[in-house]
Amino acid sequence: MARIPDVEIERLKKEVPVERLVMGFGVELKRHEAELIGTCPFHEDRTPSLVVSPKTNLWHCLGAFNIGGSTIDWANMTGLCRCGCGSGGWRGIITSCMIRLRRLSCRARRNGCRKRF
Repeated sequence: MARIPDVEIERLKKEVPVERLVMGFGVELKRHEAELIGTCPFHEDRTPSLVVSPKTNLWHCLGAFNIGGSTIDWANMTGLCRCGCGSGGWRGIITSCMIRLRRLSCRARRNGCRKRF
């Protein structure tokens, strides 16, 4: 399988909001000043240790693993890409996640929810 060009990977890192990927994985995020916080799905978490920064489009877990990164790193950590090599259908993976989020948003609005996903 051909490796995705670095230019394409950098474009995805900039254009895909990491908070939407995190929410699409089922993590509930709450605003805390300029960042969003939630419980980390990668370890047992009683208090929120996952910090998502919409401004920089990065995420970081302050808990057990002390890890973080971009949208691509999130996709690797959540198993969207099993090999972690940067090859594969990133565009398809992220697009399908965004479509799923739009569907959730539409269903919520039909049920009277004003929250934007």
